[in-house]
Amino acid sequence: MSGLTYFGSEAAKELENWQNRRRRITFAKAVPGGGSGALLAFVFHRGDAEHPQQKLLLKLCAEDEGAVNEPRDLEEAWHSHPDFDPNARPFDFPERRLIRQVYPPLRVGGTWLMFLKVALDERARHPLSPLTVVGSLGRQAQVAASVIDSVLTEWNPDPDADHDMTAQTFLHQALGHRAAPDSRLAQVSARLLGAQLHNSRVRLPGWPGALSNPTPFADPPPLAGLKPPTVALGRAHYDLHPGNIMVATQPDVLPNSFRLVDLSRFQEQGLLLRDPVHLMLCLVGDHLPDLNEQARDELAGLLLDQDPDSADPSESRLPAGLLNALQLLRAAPDLWRMARDYAHADWHPQYLLALQACALMFLTRRTEEDEQLWFLRLAASACEAFQDLAEPVTCHDPGPMPPDQGTVRPSVPDEGARGLPPALHAELTRHHQQLEHLRTRCADARFDAMLAENLYIVINRCTRIADLARDGIGAEAVLALHDQCTRVLETARALQAVHDRPGRTREKETARVSFVTALARLLDSPGDRSGPSEGELRPGGHEPTVEPGPTLPVAAPPEPGDAGGLDPTAASFLPALAPLPEIPTASGGENTVAEHIRIGLWGGECSGKTTYLAALPVAAMQSGRQGEESWTINGMTSEANAYLVQGTAMLAVERAFPPATSTVRALNWLLRGTVPPRLMRPKRLREVEVTLDIKDIPGIAFDETHPLHDEVIDELARAQGLIYLFDPLAGAQEAAHSVSTFLSTLNGLAKRVRDSGGILRGRLPHQVSVCVAKFDAPEVFRPAVEAGWVTQDSHGPRLPRVPGHIARQYFEWLCDNAPHAHLVRDGLTTHFHPERVAYYATSAIGFRMNQHHHFDYRDFANLVETEGPPRIRSAPEPINVLEPLTDLAHRIRMSKGGKR
Repeated sequence: MSGLTYFGSEAAKELENWQNRRRRITFAKAVPGGGSGALLAFVFHRGDAEHPQQKLLLKLCAEDEGAVNEPRDLEEAWHSHPDFDPNARPFDFPERRLIRQVYPPLRVGGTWLMFLKVALDERARHPLSPLTVVGSLGRQAQVAASVIDSVLTEWNPDPDADHDMTAQTFLHQALGHRAAPDSRLAQVSARLLGAQLHNSRVRLPGWPGALSNPTPFADPPPLAGLKPPTVALGRAHYDLHPGNIMVATQPDVLPNSFRLVDLSRFQEQGLLLRDPVHLMLCLVGDHLPDLNEQARDELAGLLLDQDPDSADPSESRLPAGLLNALQLLRAAPDLWRMARDYAHADWHPQYLLALQACALMFLTRRTEEDEQLWFLRLAASACEAFQDLAEPVTCHDPGPMPPDQGTVRPSVPDEGARGLPPALHAELTRHHQQLEHLRTRCADARFDAMLAENLYIVINRCTRIADLARDGIGAEAVLALHDQCTRVLETARALQAVHDRPGRTREKETARVSFVTALARLLDSPGDRSGPSEGELRPGGHEPTVEPGPTLPVAAPPEPGDAGGLDPTAASFLPALAPLPEIPTASGGENTVAEHIRIGLWGGECSGKTTYLAALPVAAMQSGRQGEESWTINGMTSEANAYLVQGTAMLAVERAFPPATSTVRALNWLLRGTVPPRLMRPKRLREVEVTLDIKDIPGIAFDETHPLHDEVIDELARAQGLIYLFDPLAGAQEAAHSVSTFLSTLNGLAKRVRDSGGILRGRLPHQVSVCVAKFDAPEVFRPAVEAGWVTQDSHGPRLPRVPGHIARQYFEWLCDNAPHAHLVRDGLTTHFHPERVAYYATSAIGFRMNQHHHFDYRDFANLVETEGPPRIRSAPEPINVLEPLTDLAHRIRMSKGGKR
């Protein structure tokens, strides 16, 4: 099979629809897949300036539980990073070690087709190859050691830790779905152990005495009541094996030139020792068939030993290459471990638990019974060794967490805590982490593009749990669990139904709160009817009720510990989401003392004028928590109200951009503010009211050939103040046209004012705010940072900004470096009084904030390209959107009462 039909007829049809005049692909060759069942192929690619890659790797994910989430998990791995620290080394692990998606994935049936960059070496001379093709164990071990060191040191400079995780919880989290009673691991364990499967201690062939049962099916488990002193947590691949490591092999193997692929099981708060131990067993386990019984015993002893370096090569039964590889891999985490003062007393117990779990995984991967028994004995020996070092679990009640502190959510309460049978407990443990992750995603409207898929997974998981509960023992806890699952399913389907209907925002948010509350109750208190019901406050969370909101609805940015951003383990609850209220029409009666000011909005096509207007009320609502001034904007007419509601809802709730204006639109708004003494003459706070008459003019109308051009000139001439939006992202051709329309408009404005006798001291009399738009765009922001124009706040969200006293010089610098822009600078300088022109670096959507609501230079872009129009990643936090307007109004008022 050749061409795009290699992926099947359905995928071929989707790809055909996906292609257009800006992007085309041509089949190059198929690529052998791994064991996941995915289909892979190289394609030649013709894109645009933003997608210049000449070749891509297409991957049709397998239709299994993990693989269908791979695009989402890969993006989550890309955007997971430490909090910003200006003194830390740059966090560039994703760019250096992962593979990026070039385009958003295509939905194909029940899975995804991904567009991936081709993995090349650091100088882009040769493609990378899987570690499996490297024939030398010594070379493989060098690469694996480099990978382990990088995963810990580079990917996890900010590790977390859990000091209270029980050993049983560790084992279940490490095994995941394998701990389920109907798993492949359960079947193999039952065959090997027979009637001993549920015994706490078992006898294994070839072993003189009884050993602890290392499987998760023992009842009672030998790990019950025990815990390691601490557990290291952080970013983890969770499927790290030689086939998922791509390494440079030409002209020779370069251990530090590698990339990781297949992030379908990525965990942001995973067990950090799971990846190193699993990768080590993958490499040394391949040599098990070549070892005799004595050498296998020695290998097991070295894997269990706290200090494998003490082995004497001259006395070892192991091949020298295998011994050296093992010692190298065991030592790979040492730099990271020592930098964090992990003594063996804290490190080795969690290593033994990881060894127990990973050894069990190999039971299902080996076909020879003697090798299966060796891994089973290794797991049992690790379980025994751990018990000698473990600490007892102490029961204490630390009290509720303060609402401003996050915590790592535990897995599932032990069976005894809720009276659930082992099978149900195992099923809950199997799905708990993913359901918790999906809960946070479904709670956050920013991820509604994936809401249907996320609800589909939740419904499947909870249906499975409900079926087990229905068929189980009729205990009260089991019946309660079944009712909890039923409630989750009911609310999930209700949210699914209203999500498919446009314009049902209020119903959708009510359904969202009901669903998230039901799922949180299932995860926090499984089988407990006394848990918090809908509407009750959860410890450490927010009240899950829909309450009266602000004048305009805007999705609240995540506070530290909230279930926002990309943190799937945050322990708090959904912020209350307000319905869209009616904005009260401002009174225009006799008592109104607001001054009337006319404002003209000026800018070329695609400069962002309509988005700027939509961002104004959002910026006004946020002004109270960002500075001393506090402002509100209300409509003076029903049409102005409708504009506010529609524009803000699209920008702040739907995370989309409003459509461009096609006609001149008059907007009458009432601007109310509380202004501090630094801005006003009185020595106390003063209430300010200004009636704004703003004209929203389509960019195309500034062209002198447009029928509306004369009307536009009249509107600008009548205005007392002008807000000019300068687009620094315009290409050479667009910039030439934009400058041409700017100059024709400026000359027409000057003539109109001159003819009416309004020239002031030889120049136009307007007060002007010049806004450098789209300051959030990487193409604008990064050069400004590198040139030294940007400073950063030392408090709050630590936002970057161009200080006001150098904003004019920044604009002039931009004009020196942008096509034809010097003509704009010279035109403004020639036609307006310099003291009447102020400059601002502006962004209508602001920067993306991390999970702690701080600016992070490593991932600040708030705009993401999609199949359709571009989308906004996180809640808009406009920068210098309100200030050009309020400063302009103040300057007009202070200039002889607003007269020119």
